[in-house]
Amino acid sequence: MKMQKKKTAKEYCIYLLSRKDYAKKEIVGKLQEKSFSDEEIAEAMSFLEVEKYIDDEKYALIYFKYLIGRHKSLKEIEFKLKNKGFDQMLIRKILSDPGAKLLEKEGLIAKITSFNRKNQHKDKNQLISYFVRKGFSYSMVIESLDQYYEY
Repeated sequence: MKMQKKKTAKEYCIYLLSRKDYAKKEIVGKLQEKSFSDEEIAEAMSFLEVEKYIDDEKYALIYFKYLIGRHKSLKEIEFKLKNKGFDQMLIRKILSDPGAKLLEKEGLIAKITSFNRKNQHKDKNQLISYFVRKGFSYSMVIESLDQYYEY
């Protein structure tokens, strides 16, 4: 039987990041799950930041673009970014971009189009309720539905 040497915190972080991107908070959580000491975690995090292996701002922006591309509402995106552990200031910066609202509206119209193809029997009130529950503002839903039904 082969003895396996225990990975250092730094090695474990590099292993994790080789598979997918993580927010700082997620990596710290993973290291704590593996019972690394606070000193080892601090050293590993310092190394990752200096070597630019992690960059919360860059990752948050990439994740935002992914979610907006999946036609998520800004409220849902904000919730998911918070759950990833991103700083509130960073989240506000990303969501306050002037293009974010426009992208959200385009996503909503695409969702309405897709939703109507699949569910022709749904009435307008049911659609409004559905999209408001998904985090889209009432006024944006009404405006988008009116725009959709104009065509």
